[in-house]
Amino acid sequence: MKYLALITFLIFSIQISTAQKINWGIQAGLNRSFIDGGPLPTGVEGIPRYSFHVGIFKEFELKNKQWSIMPSLLYSVKGYRVSVVPPSAPPGVNSITGSQIYNYLELPVNLLYNFKIKPGKIFVGGGPYIGYLLAANGKRTVNAGGTDTYTETKFDIGDNGTFKRYDLGVNFVTGIQLKNGWLFNVAAYNGFTDILATTGNFPPITKNMALTLSAGYCF
Repeated sequence: MKYLALITFLIFSIQISTAQKINWGIQAGLNRSFIDGGPLPTGVEGIPRYSFHVGIFKEFELKNKQWSIMPSLLYSVKGYRVSVVPPSAPPGVNSITGSQIYNYLELPVNLLYNFKIKPGKIFVGGGPYIGYLLAANGKRTVNAGGTDTYTETKFDIGDNGTFKRYDLGVNFVTGIQLKNGWLFNVAAYNGFTDILATTGNFPPITKNMALTLSAGYCF
């Protein structure tokens, strides 16, 4: 929470001292998320999971208009899928397929450099983000002897849970904003936090990674 307070303080300090124009907007789009779990053993395949994000943003144009700061508040669904077959599957098990789903409230804060073009502007930049995990759950199908067994699990979050509440990382973004208010961007998220709160899990390290495609409108 101290990181969130620091970022918020910096945002409002910039707004008061240097912002020439402030724009509000909404955005939504597609997430292609996966995890950095290190090398995987033979028979285990990590597969990206597709989901969505939606939220609002606020852009502070600095005095020279070439630079701006854009914090966003997003509801973002991340996670991954996995396939396990022999030799990594337990004895008597033909295959295991499953997924884990993480529902985050995220606050990325990006410093953007703006290139003016006739239809509007192209922007490129990046910055830190903090994520607050709202819920986490898993789904698994085990095939043994030709019979599928399906299970769902809701994970606990926090100090005594399976996953940590906070996720920290950086993101890089580029896109175009048109004069009529529409904008489109792509972003890459790289988590620094091992989001597992317990040991003895597989994979032993889990860091959120994601590629996103967004469309939005600036008022």
